[in-house]
Amino acid sequence: MKKKIGIIIQARLGSKRFPNKIIKKINKKTILEFLINRLKKIKFTNNIIIATSNKKNDKKIIKIAEKNNIDYYCGSENDVLDRYFCCAKKFDLTDIIRITSDCPFSDPLLINEMYIKYSNSNFDYLSNVIKPTFPDGLDVEFFNFKTLKKTWQLAKTLYEREHVTNFMINSHNIKKFNYKNRYDLSMDRITLDTPEDLIQIKKFYFSFKNPEQINYLTINKKCLDMKKKNKQTTVNHNFLWNKAKKKILNGNMLLSKNPEIILPTKWPTYFSKTNKIKVWDLNNRIFLDCLMLVGTNVLGYNYPQLQKEIINTIQKGNISSFNCPEEVELAEKLIELHPWSSFTKFAKTGGEINLIALRIARANTKKQNVAFCGYHGWHDWYLSANLTNEKNLNNHLFENISTVGIPKNLKNTVYQFNYGKINELIKLIKKNSIGIVIMEFARIKELNIDFLKSVKRICKKYNCILIFDECTSGFREHIGGVHMKYKIEPDIVTFGKAIGNGYPITCLLAKEKLRNKSEKAFISSTNWSDRIGFVAANKTIEIMKQIKSNKIIEKLHNNFCQRLKQIALKNKLKIKIIGLVGIPVINFINKDNELIKNFITQEMLKTNILASNCIYLSIFHNNSKMKKYYDTLDTIFKIIKKEKNLEKLIEQPLTSKKFYRLN
Repeated sequence: MKKKIGIIIQARLGSKRFPNKIIKKINKKTILEFLINRLKKIKFTNNIIIATSNKKNDKKIIKIAEKNNIDYYCGSENDVLDRYFCCAKKFDLTDIIRITSDCPFSDPLLINEMYIKYSNSNFDYLSNVIKPTFPDGLDVEFFNFKTLKKTWQLAKTLYEREHVTNFMINSHNIKKFNYKNRYDLSMDRITLDTPEDLIQIKKFYFSFKNPEQINYLTINKKCLDMKKKNKQTTVNHNFLWNKAKKKILNGNMLLSKNPEIILPTKWPTYFSKTNKIKVWDLNNRIFLDCLMLVGTNVLGYNYPQLQKEIINTIQKGNISSFNCPEEVELAEKLIELHPWSSFTKFAKTGGEINLIALRIARANTKKQNVAFCGYHGWHDWYLSANLTNEKNLNNHLFENISTVGIPKNLKNTVYQFNYGKINELIKLIKKNSIGIVIMEFARIKELNIDFLKSVKRICKKYNCILIFDECTSGFREHIGGVHMKYKIEPDIVTFGKAIGNGYPITCLLAKEKLRNKSEKAFISSTNWSDRIGFVAANKTIEIMKQIKSNKIIEKLHNNFCQRLKQIALKNKLKIKIIGLVGIPVINFINKDNELIKNFITQEMLKTNILASNCIYLSIFHNNSKMKKYYDTLDTIFKIIKKEKNLEKLIEQPLTSKKFYRLN
């Protein structure tokens, strides 16, 4: 059978991050036309086909194909694998070269060299993307129709259908070859994914006196010269994040570290080291951190006494078949701080400890339904609130959180009420057989002592078990729970974040009356016995008592609020500062808070400050360290005051609405 080789360009206009990106222009030509003209220089084939979607907006792509006298095929927008298969079948291709339209500098020289290797071998799949060594944007993939058909038949997941060659790359039954560059330049980027990329692509293009000179060899030289000039390897955080999204579900482990909901396309994302309130990214750029991993490090990063204790512990051994004595020591310290309690239980994360608290509570009541207020983690019991109404968590987490994977039989077992609304709670208890009330003592809302006392009174009246979630509020304003400061005792309290100053340790404390039935509940995990967490918490509490960290935080909080009010008054802006002591939140009156939050984060980052409208103070955020923050905020407030249409100053897509930083 005579070979018919075709180049299929994958193209659509519906990019979420950068819509219509491939019809943006370089030197008066659209990105797509620029790419087509480059591919027409390939020697061994002139079969160039655009595979686009059948969406109405993508008709613009068809017009470009017709204008440039090349074939096209319209298929599924999301099942790109099916689009490729049907396209290859329609044009009777025996072999396919896959090029994506966001790679305008796809190189004929490189493609010709790779074709020689492919045509002289028996590989089913040959590419330079299995283990990338070329700059991102020079991606090329060769495969035969037989392999494409096999992939089309066997690939089942949404990811495999959307990413055409993922199945080929991971299959052990497909013969494949990875084409390597002579230098590893995989961290360099000349592809188009964001508006920022377009700026860089134009700069790159005009850096050549003759655009005809642009090939992978000259690109290699330019990348190497840049590294030599910078005297270091520049890491592209966007590239690394995009790689992470392919290998790690949703890209990472913690939602509030996802750059796409902090500052899309701009956020550095990855770090190399920390110290006090400084963070170094992978390019050795130093940032002032006003987020402090959503408040875990009240004592700052790498507190010397704590680090020394941890290192000594690691050298002795972290885990064994025996229990560590530090576990008992920590239990004694916590109960001494909270004399109303008589026993404790430990875990590693806030979500885990709240789930344990719920199990203990359910072991002690026949009424199993739960009323909650606030954010309590990612577990099924909590997210099931949205099974009844997808907006139930909107005021506690962020908008329309998905219930995919949550058992449907949990519906109508968990009910939400709003902070400060005591009548909502009373109605829920009366109507829905509520036996447990779990709530954050406070977080974003202003502390409401009368409301909290009413909650306790209502729980006692209706025989409900009261759980205070102090994973965020504890060990900040008060060494222990804030409930102790205001003398409002729950039946159970949970702590996390600050208790281990960044090391994974969480705990609960409970009243004696809950002990007997709780002992029958099965609660166990190997890594809950990890020694480092107990050592970290013991030393953290010791240091907090010694230096009176709560007094330091309170003083810094008051000073911070005073300085912010002065800056706002100077710029004639009306603001309201709410939130817990140590976690001040700036609200703008008669302004779009979400837009301003994005703008603050964007402008702060330009001066190497990690900040939003919510700040997590550590003991090191004093006036001298925060001078740069206050000066930058003053400049930002001046812009906000003058600019009527702030949206036009946002340099990246807006982040998720109503997102509060989570644990």
